[in-house]
Amino acid sequence: MGLISRKDRILCWGDRDSATLGWLRRQRFKAEGVPSNSVSPAAGARLYDVVLFEQDGGMETDSAGQCRFLRDALCYVRPGGRLLFSYTLDNLFDVSAFDHVKAQLGACFAGDGSVTLEQLRDISPASEMVYSIKKGGTYKPRFPVKYIDNPGEFKNACESLSSEPYLGLDVETTLREPRILCTAQLATQSRVFVMDMLPIRDLGPLKALMENTGIVKIIHNRDFEAAVLGQYGIKIHNVYDTLVESRKRHKKKESGGNRLGEVCERELGLFLDKSYQASDWTVRPLSREQLDYAAVDAEVLIRLYHVFVPPKPPETMDLF
Repeated sequence: MGLISRKDRILCWGDRDSATLGWLRRQRFKAEGVPSNSVSPAAGARLYDVVLFEQDGGMETDSAGQCRFLRDALCYVRPGGRLLFSYTLDNLFDVSAFDHVKAQLGACFAGDGSVTLEQLRDISPASEMVYSIKKGGTYKPRFPVKYIDNPGEFKNACESLSSEPYLGLDVETTLREPRILCTAQLATQSRVFVMDMLPIRDLGPLKALMENTGIVKIIHNRDFEAAVLGQYGIKIHNVYDTLVESRKRHKKKESGGNRLGEVCERELGLFLDKSYQASDWTVRPLSREQLDYAAVDAEVLIRLYHVFVPPKPPETMDLF
């Protein structure tokens, strides 16, 4: 389909035995079905990365009821996720109906500033169109973010971080092998550095920081960062892996997965927007959304560390 990935939790709205649901399961997508008359999910119920809502023909009949079904379906979408509305024309030549459907969708979610409506590409056959209703409410950076793209500031930043007790570490790379390091994110308890690595030739300051055994590096899936930085002769010492810790604590499927977004949802009640993970990190300038995404992935590691490794209680000097 190209609009979903195998990592997505998918809900097919409307029929437990639909052809789409059957196809997704045969292709090994994580898909479930639900009757279209379901009510909004109860507190604590599972939310989904993608909810698929298929509609044949026009929306003119009982538009209020149609709108209610769409809003109910959106309730099952996690913040940052999408409701994909697939619309098929009754009349192949009635292309003006697409504009009419989009207008009705806009009216359905009018006044909801957390929803973004987008008309996607044509899907085969030519009489089908897909609309994306993206749900807001994802976590945004709360620490000040400093973007660095020159060697002098890069060196100074790495040196200033050498006295920190621990750092959240995340990297962004190209998608294909060999992975090219595009950005490195380092978070402290109060700030985040997003370092543009493409113009940096001397990675010595980062190497010194990563190999400093006095600093705990908090990483989600240390193997990935170790492999990427290892290509540049950089080893990472003294690592705390939040992925390993999450797997130790939640071994059953009922607890959910262990991807960073899933761990943050379970442990912190926060939802991450992972839609920029597969964006092109070699294009400059980076967008505001990419910078926020990069900063958040490092910042939340500090918060997870405090959950997994709570601070020791203060020692008392009282003897009696």
